[in-house]
Amino acid sequence: MGRRRVLFLATFVTVALLTKTDPDSAHVMSRLGTVESIVDRHTYALDDSIFIGTVDKVQKDGHFYSHQPPLLSTIEAPVYWLLHLPGTRFNNRGRFVMTYAFSLLTNGIALALTVLVIAKVLASVSVAGPWSSVLPLLLVFGTWLLPYGLVPNNHGISALLLAVLIRVLVECEREPPIPAQMAIAGGCLGLLAAVEVLPAVSFLPLTIGYFAVRRDVGRAPWSAFAAAVALPLIAHAIINVRITGDLIPAGFHTELFRYEGSVFDDASLTGTLKYHSIGDAAAYAWTSLFAFKGFFTFAPLRLVGFAAGVIEWRWWRAHF
Repeated sequence: MGRRRVLFLATFVTVALLTKTDPDSAHVMSRLGTVESIVDRHTYALDDSIFIGTVDKVQKDGHFYSHQPPLLSTIEAPVYWLLHLPGTRFNNRGRFVMTYAFSLLTNGIALALTVLVIAKVLASVSVAGPWSSVLPLLLVFGTWLLPYGLVPNNHGISALLLAVLIRVLVECEREPPIPAQMAIAGGCLGLLAAVEVLPAVSFLPLTIGYFAVRRDVGRAPWSAFAAAVALPLIAHAIINVRITGDLIPAGFHTELFRYEGSVFDDASLTGTLKYHSIGDAAAYAWTSLFAFKGFFTFAPLRLVGFAAGVIEWRWWRAHF
C-alpha cells in the first residue's frame, strides 16, 4: 500500500474513532436541520425540524431558517438522502447512527482529503522523502482541523477547498496556467466565498491579483476561471434570495435575529456587513481578530505562521 494511501486511511480512521454521535451544539443542529428539511420537506425552513430549538436561526416572513449560508447544506443534502433510505432519521432510534455517518462522510472525508492534498503539495516542492507525509499529520494533531473534522460545519470543507487551491497555485508557478487549472482554482474560490463568505474579500481578490500581475494568463484560462467562480455564487444567490430577499447570508442580517424568544440582543449582534463608517468596520475587525478571544489572540500560532511565511518567502521562490 502506498504511503499516501496509508496517510489517508490513518487520518480517516482517527476521525472515525472520534466523530461525535449526537449533535450537541446550536451550530451543528442548525446545519443538520437545514439538510433534514431539504430532503424530508423540500424546504429550507426549520419550522418542522427536530432541530427547531437551536438558537442559531433567524426569522423571515414567519418562518425560521438557519443563519448559515445555504449552499453547503444543499450540496451535502444527497449524503443525508442516501443515509435516510433505510429509514434512519435524526428523530428516531437511528439518530446517533445518522449523525455519526453524516459527519464522517462529509467533514471526516474532507479532513482526510485535506491531509492528502497537503502531502502532495509538500512533495511537489521537494520536501524530502517521508517528511512530505509526516508533516501533514500536524494538521490533524496540531490545528483546529481535527475538531472541525468531527462534526458537520463549513470550516472543515473550506480547509479542503483551500488546500486544493494551494496545490493549483503551486502547479501554476512552474508554467502558464491552463484552463483546467484555472477552472479548479475558480471553483474552489467560488465555493469558498459561498460557504464561508469572508474569502470573498480575501482569498478571491488576492488570487485574482496574483494571476493578473503574472501577465501570462490567456483569455481561455481567464474565461474558465470566471465561469467557475460564478457558478457557485449564482447558485448561492438563487437560494439565498428566496430566504433573505437579497444576496447577503442570513447571519449578516442582524434584524432577522430579533424575534420573540431570541437569545440575541443589540450587544451580541456584532457581525454585520452594513457598517455606518470605516471606523465601525475597523473596530469590529480589531475585536474579532485581536481583542479578548479574537482569532489571533485565541490562536496566536496563526499570526506567527503568517509572519514566518512572509519572512521565508525567498525560500519558496528558490524552489520554483
